[in-house]
Amino acid sequence: MRRNIIGCCLAMIVSMVLIPGQARPDSFSFSFSGTWPSNVPISSLANHPFSAFGTFITNPGIAGTYQVISITGSFINGVNSSSMTLLSPGTFGANDNKISFPASPSVDTWGLGFYIGNNPNDTNDYYNLFYVNSNYPILLEVAQDNWLRAGSITNFTLDNAPVPEPATLLLLGSGLFGIVFFRKNLKK
Repeated sequence: MRRNIIGCCLAMIVSMVLIPGQARPDSFSFSFSGTWPSNVPISSLANHPFSAFGTFITNPGIAGTYQVISITGSFINGVNSSSMTLLSPGTFGANDNKISFPASPSVDTWGLGFYIGNNPNDTNDYYNLFYVNSNYPILLEVAQDNWLRAGSITNFTLDNAPVPEPATLLLLGSGLFGIVFFRKNLKK
């Protein structure tokens, strides 16, 4: 009996050492907002606000970098709201659809490309969200009527969805197993 308890304790300690302590998130919630400049090609959008919110689904890359493989969300341009769909890497400019997290949650300099609406072939609805520099941290570029214009983003948030740690779940499971095993042995 005593050997069983010691064995369970050793198994838990070994599992906590061998299994990484933190799982990598695979989804991020995002939101951003800003204003179009006065020289945007569609005059009705000049100086009007835009915003978006939703979720990025990602595959982990090198430490702190994630490849976005899907977007679910809404883009609000003035008063019109449209669904967002991810563009393949390299479709709009050099977009690579990568985000960094957690050092400074952001998109990278190549950008994250998406289109709004239902027609993926309408390049007038292509957008690229990208990091420029510390003076203009994130801009949203739009291709409309073969013009490229950038709207300055004043508010950008990126949060990861909580993912349970594998070691914690293993510890909980082995503890429950130990309680059941101990109770079973008491009845004998």
